[in-house]
Amino acid sequence: VIRQKVLGDDHPDTARTLASMANIFSEQGEYEKALEYFKKALVIRQKVLGDHPHTAVTFRYIALVFQKLNDTQQELDMWEKAHDVFVNTSGPDHEDTKEAKAKIEECKQRL
Repeated sequence: VIRQKVLGDDHPDTARTLASMANIFSEQGEYEKALEYFKKALVIRQKVLGDHPHTAVTFRYIALVFQKLNDTQQELDMWEKAHDVFVNTSGPDHEDTKEAKAKIEECKQRL
């Protein structure tokens, strides 16, 4: 990744590029490759941004990939992490927080 070489491994733009690539892999049905890139983006975002909406969104995307892989337990874990970050950054009444909470309940019903 050119951006990674220019900006470094711990730059938010590097994470954004990795997440964009992950989205492309996911759209192509290459879910394992998507997970690999989302997880790399997540590590950077957690390190550089901490509890931040972009971090929560990355958890959300990983949850959606696990849903495609029919791994409900992993999906649930990611939605719970997304929910926690959304609560901390956006509050309990924000639409993203409410969506994550609803997805947690959906996962629990499937387990």
